[in-house]
Amino acid sequence: MDIFYTKPLLTSIDRAKGSVSIKNIFLIRKILALLITIPLLAGLLSGTNTPISGETLNLWMGESVVWTGEETLSEKKAKIEQAYLAAMATTPAFEEVSRYNLPASPQKFIDWFKYSGIKAITYDGMTLDGQKTKVFAYIGFPKNAAPGNPVPGIVLVHGGGGNAYYDWVKAWNDRGYAAIAMSNTGLFPDGKDAWVFGLQGGFAQAGYVNSYDNDGFSTADRKADNQWIYHAVGETILAGNILRSFDCVDASKIGISGISWGGVVTSITIGYDNRFAFAVPIYGNGYLNEGYGIFGAITAGEAVQSLWMAQERFDKVTMPVLWLVGNDDFFFSVNTHSKCYADTHANNSRTIMTVLSGFPHGHGSAWRQEEEFAFADSVVRAAPPIPAFAVQPAGRTVAAQMETGAEIVCAKLYYITQPLAYDNATYTMTTPWFSQPLAVDGTRMTGTVPANAVGYYIECVCCVDGKKLVSASQYIEL
Repeated sequence: MDIFYTKPLLTSIDRAKGSVSIKNIFLIRKILALLITIPLLAGLLSGTNTPISGETLNLWMGESVVWTGEETLSEKKAKIEQAYLAAMATTPAFEEVSRYNLPASPQKFIDWFKYSGIKAITYDGMTLDGQKTKVFAYIGFPKNAAPGNPVPGIVLVHGGGGNAYYDWVKAWNDRGYAAIAMSNTGLFPDGKDAWVFGLQGGFAQAGYVNSYDNDGFSTADRKADNQWIYHAVGETILAGNILRSFDCVDASKIGISGISWGGVVTSITIGYDNRFAFAVPIYGNGYLNEGYGIFGAITAGEAVQSLWMAQERFDKVTMPVLWLVGNDDFFFSVNTHSKCYADTHANNSRTIMTVLSGFPHGHGSAWRQEEEFAFADSVVRAAPPIPAFAVQPAGRTVAAQMETGAEIVCAKLYYITQPLAYDNATYTMTTPWFSQPLAVDGTRMTGTVPANAVGYYIECVCCVDGKKLVSASQYIEL
């Protein structure tokens, strides 16, 4: 909030809502305006007692200030953190909307047997200007889930152009996980195989207002609860609480995975809510402001960088994280994933990075990757882990090493001879990758980086429980 001093004028404030009076303690005049922000901020957080723009507020000793009606970035950050703390302590009201358990389609009767364990629900999201919002989601449980046999769970966060995917829920149900996938952009099914924005038809309800569609951080200058990303992160935290409310789900074994924009939301969420057992951001990540793709431009503003850079809270991320991306992904560049990996690996040695060559950008491609399922199983089911790098590469002479017990199938050096560059008009990475094999001796990998290389990473393919899975080194800029 911006506050301007005025000369002592009044001893109270009269307004339609009532009166405000602050008195009793003598303090230095220069800090009076700061102290007044405490009750005002409390009022903002609760949605009550919010001053009117231009209103004169009295302080101690006859001092007064003028409320401009604007929040500073530091106040927005405080409001966001307090709101998410409150969300973590809240199990939102939710209900089944059975008519939407499956989309309307000619295959409905066949699909019913395939997806009968998946239910459509709505739940209360974050408040917007003091009013309720509503979120649509699919939730499903594996057949063996029971109070006496609680199963692990996962929150699934879709990306741009996506919605709540019941196929994604089923993919995890088939692996023995309870799962919830919400629509984080205010979309609801219309019952005719389409999704529409806003509370329409049977979803309209008195006391509820529309949330926000994905606006690409363009509302970062607004009040905190008037921003899409604020609601997307809050809805994700609340979805985790819904899973935790079921006694057939092991609350200590609930993870989170997000795709593209959902990876961005996931990266931010885990900095606020560290109750998740594991996290798998796919494509989307932190350090967006340092990316070479389109997100570098999207996150250029001061408000975005102050409020929504996931890396600012990576010191609070304690769960193991799998950072998963393609080396030529046109939205998210390898250098930023590498930095996310390094930051979060410092807090948990089971954090790894997987960089895939020729990995297309899309929801279906992302949720079919075996690395994601193997990583989750290694955390919550004590399955064999994807090996981590014990010694990272450095310089132009490669002498890297995997952890003890790693069964290396092959190792490659992926390198570029020009700086990372992207054509944001065509959504393509214009810098080509080259590769060459590395010598493998047990868990060691050795080789020489070409003289013309300006950056590289190592792809190590390991055999894990009979599957060939990829673990990648940090990206090294030369």
